[in-house]
Amino acid sequence: MTGPDDRRTTPDALRWPALGLLVLTFAYFGACYRYALSPDMPAWSYPAQWSMFTEKETWHHDVGAQMSVDGVVSTVDLEALFPSRWDSGPRYVRGPFRNNPRRMTTLAQAICRRAEPKPDRVVAGDVRWRARIGVPASDRPVVEQRVLVDFDCDEEYPLPAGRRL
Repeated sequence: MTGPDDRRTTPDALRWPALGLLVLTFAYFGACYRYALSPDMPAWSYPAQWSMFTEKETWHHDVGAQMSVDGVVSTVDLEALFPSRWDSGPRYVRGPFRNNPRRMTTLAQAICRRAEPKPDRVVAGDVRWRARIGVPASDRPVVEQRVLVDFDCDEEYPLPAGRRL
């Protein structure tokens, strides 16, 4: 209930235009949401291109590493060396990290320094398989493998701004 001395934050002359602007904003973002994952996205729906929420992942990725100690090759437990603090998983599996050679070389150098026994060489690779709706990520029907980094632990890789691992 409002009285004669009611103090509102929106002046009377702007209440209806502000409500109209709010309704138009909701309608615009609703239309953007409608076209977010369609291949024929119109140019006016630019906010629908924000990839944080609207980009569909078409591949599953599994990043792994192997180390060589005196010619004996063994698998590196990356989860134990680099525990994840996020529910979304480790950062080295994410695309911007995985596809950046500088970051992957830094990861390999960190493996060289943290792993026991000390390795001579570290090879990190990516295994990927097609994501299909209704099929769990654990099912790997057809896989593709690629080597992301092959690092000799005797090398010293310079880090940005003289940072140390």
